[in-house]
Amino acid sequence: MSGNADAIPDFQTMSWNVLKSFEGGDDLSPEEVRQSVRQQLELTDEQVSQRTESGSTIFANRVAWAMVRLDEARLTEKTGRALRRITDRGRRVLAQGPLRVDEAFLRQYPEFEATILRWRSGRKNNHKSNDKVYAPAVVSRTPQEDLRASLDSAHAVLSDQLLEKLRVAHWSFFEGVVLDVLAKLGYGGGKREWSERIGQPGDGGVDGIIREDALGLDMIYVQAKRYGEDNIVGRPALQQFAGTLDMKHAKKGVFITTSSFADTAIAFVKAIEKRIALIDGADLVEIMIEHDIGVRPVESFILKDIDENYFEV
Repeated sequence: MSGNADAIPDFQTMSWNVLKSFEGGDDLSPEEVRQSVRQQLELTDEQVSQRTESGSTIFANRVAWAMVRLDEARLTEKTGRALRRITDRGRRVLAQGPLRVDEAFLRQYPEFEATILRWRSGRKNNHKSNDKVYAPAVVSRTPQEDLRASLDSAHAVLSDQLLEKLRVAHWSFFEGVVLDVLAKLGYGGGKREWSERIGQPGDGGVDGIIREDALGLDMIYVQAKRYGEDNIVGRPALQQFAGTLDMKHAKKGVFITTSSFADTAIAFVKAIEKRIALIDGADLVEIMIEHDIGVRPVESFILKDIDENYFEV
């Protein structure tokens, strides 16, 4: 395929090529998947760099959507640190030969059907539950519900992409992001200039400090861990951070990670006198999206309805 930049397949057609990228059995990053799909489709530089009017890269966005749908149908699975691999179910699909792996095809799998129904019922998409399948006999959606389902799905894709960016970013850049986020949350009076990145080798587990007043009489200490989703922060890490706060004669700290916290770590923080706020990867990207940190609005929609009061006589 070559020539016109409009010739990029839609993401449902492209899903087969995305799945085929994994046939070698290796764990692949999103960039490796994009390179494989590009080679399969023989796309030109012009095609892969084509953007929408809002500035989004069409090719990369469609590959991302395809990867999300394959995950939802359990044809692929995440293996941590933004990597994916094919599942046994995905191999069986590949053995069937070239197919259009679209929504109609994927709905044969109960996990994918459950995801669709969760969207329709207004529940937040949750990939962690594989056991419960919601299957009412009849499901009907209003246009408003369809729009909300699409927005929820787009939000899920954006969250995954943003978390992937954070996990592969340089550690010093990530620490700066963390301070931007905390300023938006109101730490240090919401003033970014009242915070400072100090993370260096031998920093004692402190990556940043935030002044709560202009004179710096009260300080908040920050630790930022750029981990893959499989590298869960446990109790020992929080104990070490609490010890660092002791040495600094500090009572407040914030611990941020791109992964998550073990239950034992959360219980430890609740049990001690010091105040340590915990922000995991899911919460971090939600805050960034809400405050336009690392993301930007590309389109907005205004949904209108009849104003019944206007017609009251």
